[in-house]
Amino acid sequence: MAVLNAALSKNMSRILRLANRTLRLVIKGVRYYFSGMELSAKDRLLVQSQGGKFILMSNYYLRGLSRDKLLATLRHCRDIGLNVIIDSGSFSVMRQANKSNPDKKINDICLKQYCELLISIKEYIMGYFNLDEDSNIEKSKRNLKYLSANVGFPPYPVWHQGFGWDELDKLVNSCEHQLIGIGGTVFMHSTPAKRKLFQEIFSKYGDQQGFHWLGGSSVLLNEFPFISTDSTGFNIGRRFRRLVPLNSPQIAAPSEMDSIDCIKYNIRQLVKLENNHHDHQYELPL
Repeated sequence: MAVLNAALSKNMSRILRLANRTLRLVIKGVRYYFSGMELSAKDRLLVQSQGGKFILMSNYYLRGLSRDKLLATLRHCRDIGLNVIIDSGSFSVMRQANKSNPDKKINDICLKQYCELLISIKEYIMGYFNLDEDSNIEKSKRNLKYLSANVGFPPYPVWHQGFGWDELDKLVNSCEHQLIGIGGTVFMHSTPAKRKLFQEIFSKYGDQQGFHWLGGSSVLLNEFPFISTDSTGFNIGRRFRRLVPLNSPQIAAPSEMDSIDCIKYNIRQLVKLENNHHDHQYELPL
């Protein structure tokens, strides 16, 4: 392990020392999973054309597809070289419930439905996240056990600050999870509050465990050694003509860039996070 780490150099890799004394070699840099394109083959092609290789799809949207459409979507990802992980969609349910007319019914995520979907597509996916219940830690743990037993391989667990530090300690010390998802931060509107949370997480467990930031695309990705993240943040190029340079806060796009130019730029920058080993990497549109 030490020889491999030395060969890769300290700029490219680091060693995690798990609680059970197992060593795990990980490559530095953050893998960015582009999300929000379950229903858009054009967006998937756009990500692929700009060097993206990884996307996250949500069960919230996939559950509404026919079996033929579902499989066609996953086959399209495979055929153009996109690797897929799946999210349960519980966050999307919560977000839509907050947005919608209180008289409009938002269907919760059904554990059995999620499990059956995963079984039907598991040959097409890299992994998937647990069906987490933000206010119910015991139900989240039961869901983790159920999915592990029935899908055939375990999900990545999801931890929210409201679950408490004892629960994160148990997840880390079990040494069972390649990744632990950090959820619930989208509702933390203050960057300092997120920074404080991440400082505590990585000061306690940064040398032992790999973490995935669910819904993360801010400059905090440059401050903490997440293994991976996902978000629709690249889409601010299309919606607001905003750019996300690799190592600085977002900026307004030059007037000559149209919305497609902006989103292409953002995709390229976020792809670079995985190989962001050198502080001098920087690109601005001129």
